[in-house]
Amino acid sequence: MDIKFEEVEKFRQQSRTLIPIMFAPMDNSLFGCADKIEKIEELRGSYWISLEKKQGAVMVFMHGGGFISGHPIGMDCQSIVYALKDFNKKNSTTQKCSHVLSVEYRLCDDPNNKDRMDRNLCTDNLNDQLEDCYEAFRWLIEEKGIKASNIVLAGYSAGATHAAMLVLKKLMNSENPEMWPIRSVAMCSASCDLSNRIVNSDEKKAGGVTIIHQGLRNLITKCVPQEEKDKYSLIGTMNEMEKQDSSFFSKVLSTKWIVNYSSDEELAASNLYLVDKLQMKAQELNLPDHQVVEIAEPNQMHCYLVGYSVLQVAKQSMSRFLENAFN
Repeated sequence: MDIKFEEVEKFRQQSRTLIPIMFAPMDNSLFGCADKIEKIEELRGSYWISLEKKQGAVMVFMHGGGFISGHPIGMDCQSIVYALKDFNKKNSTTQKCSHVLSVEYRLCDDPNNKDRMDRNLCTDNLNDQLEDCYEAFRWLIEEKGIKASNIVLAGYSAGATHAAMLVLKKLMNSENPEMWPIRSVAMCSASCDLSNRIVNSDEKKAGGVTIIHQGLRNLITKCVPQEEKDKYSLIGTMNEMEKQDSSFFSKVLSTKWIVNYSSDEELAASNLYLVDKLQMKAQELNLPDHQVVEIAEPNQMHCYLVGYSVLQVAKQSMSRFLENAFN
């Protein structure tokens, strides 16, 4: 598909078109990976994907797309659900993931479209996206009766940022004890400093693997103003919350963190910064090494796990990603 980056609406429509490239449709009777896929209308059309008949652990998955595009059963979701099928085959019953709730969150739109924006699909701020993810999490707790200790929060790129911000802004200080702690947070190529003020992602090292198109960067800049980026910096939020709460990291690290990225991708520096900080705080708290797991491979692209079906390095990293997330 020839993706156009001139207009946000056209780009969003093109990027949300589901075309089987590396994976068969997940519910295909012969080659698929899911027993059943249900669309949950009360969650804006999020998808409840059944992998096992017996209830086990559940993953809440948040797709990528630069906060302006992406689909809850797009290629990133497909890669992780197919990997979960393989993961379940080789693990004991207590370690299996029985379901994935893939979240349809509102996407940031061009501010010039504000008056004609489809408010069920689009928004003009990142907090609405976070609220949609939180609503999905609450649905699992309140409607499905899933315990927080059996929930893995996972995401790719923008979705990985949402997973972490969900912990910081909604879960870890919740007055509802059923909300926290969760089983783990599993992040693939997160934008850890969206503000670009603490870690400058524009300073790419020589020989880096660059795949985030400048046209996409321009559309993100148009739809997500600097003020929004400043408020949604994961690293910046952590730094501010730590100043206000001396027990901040003991709360954050009461759950396991898995941080996956390519050491040569565009967002490598901010991911490394996050890992270093989390590991340092875990050491200060005398926590085991596996409380913060870094999975970083060289010479790979942003969100390289999406290549699970064709890349050996993606298969190996994905295996570690899931083993650490669920065990």
